[in-house]
Amino acid sequence: MKHNYSCILCSDSFLSTKEVMYDLCTECYAFLEEQFFNNIFKKNCPTCCLPLLTENNCVNCSEQIKSVIDNKQTCFLYTGLIKELIIYYKFRNIIQLSEFFSHYILKALGDLKNHIILIPIPGNSKNIKKRGWDQVLEIAKRIKNERIVVHVLLKQKKKHKQQKTLDKSQRIIQAKNKFTIDKKILENVLTDLQSFGQYKIFLIDDIITTGATLESAATVLIDALKVPIHAITLAMD
Repeated sequence: MKHNYSCILCSDSFLSTKEVMYDLCTECYAFLEEQFFNNIFKKNCPTCCLPLLTENNCVNCSEQIKSVIDNKQTCFLYTGLIKELIIYYKFRNIIQLSEFFSHYILKALGDLKNHIILIPIPGNSKNIKKRGWDQVLEIAKRIKNERIVVHVLLKQKKKHKQQKTLDKSQRIIQAKNKFTIDKKILENVLTDLQSFGQYKIFLIDDIITTGATLESAATVLIDALKVPIHAITLAMD
């Protein structure tokens, strides 16, 4: 039996007897595959995630800034179709897109030889209450791989303004001392670290702008876990 589908991006109607690809038509899905950041740039700046022109020359950072994070990865630049999708996801409450985004996070993680512990950056509490779900946690939970576990280890301290209302310098200032550790979850994470043998810990967030939020969260995790921290994001603004 044929069904009518409408692409979430271009609104074109199409017929298909096969499973729809995340509510996207074939053309839009193919375009996003081409825009997948790891297909374009193989080596990125460890500070801001933008491509390196040479071994140590970043197109964004005027000088190499020391990061507490071992490595940062991103899936897309925050422009065009992917920007539209993220806006639909976060502000039009289309939770189904979390599965689509999880597909690219898993793809960016690559060949998993080690266990991966994903630690989501917690969202703004007011937004979570209004929306009914946490956008980063939903993406993390939908990554299906036996080597990946998700721990909600970080908690956001109260009385923080929304990132979108702040400029770059204000975001950097606010990001400092923004997170704390859930001590009950910490016990579970330490148990996993002991049992896994080989592992990597990744912070996961939807959008990286200044990188200050990731740096702040990583600092708290390093202090608690005493291990290297990596980071992966859906898009770089």
